[in-house]
Amino acid sequence: ELQQEVLKLEDKFQRLCRITRQAELRVEFLENILDTKKDVKDELEKEKKKAEVLAMKLAEMTCQLEEARRKAEESLSELTLEKDTLKTELDEERQKAIDKIKKLKQQLAQYEEDEE
Repeated sequence: ELQQEVLKLEDKFQRLCRITRQAELRVEFLENILDTKKDVKDELEKEKKKAEVLAMKLAEMTCQLEEARRKAEESLSELTLEKDTLKTELDEERQKAIDKIKKLKQQLAQYEEDEE
């Protein structure tokens, strides 16, 4: 009877050893999952920070682009005004030259009449 009791206890001990080993393996597996989760979380944080930096740079570049566009529009307005002014001056000078040519032609015609 004592022998049977020893065999039962040995059997229980063996089962407990197997259960303990299985529990240890599960704990290792879960620890690996936790490590992987931590690594993923850390990587996600890094990517989030990169995205925030990119968003800030994008906002800054958008402001710079808007400022450049505003300056370009101002320059275009100034150039358009200058072009119109020069065109007006050119038209005036052209008219003066035409008037002068007419006057000279009249004087030449008058001179030729006087010569005859």
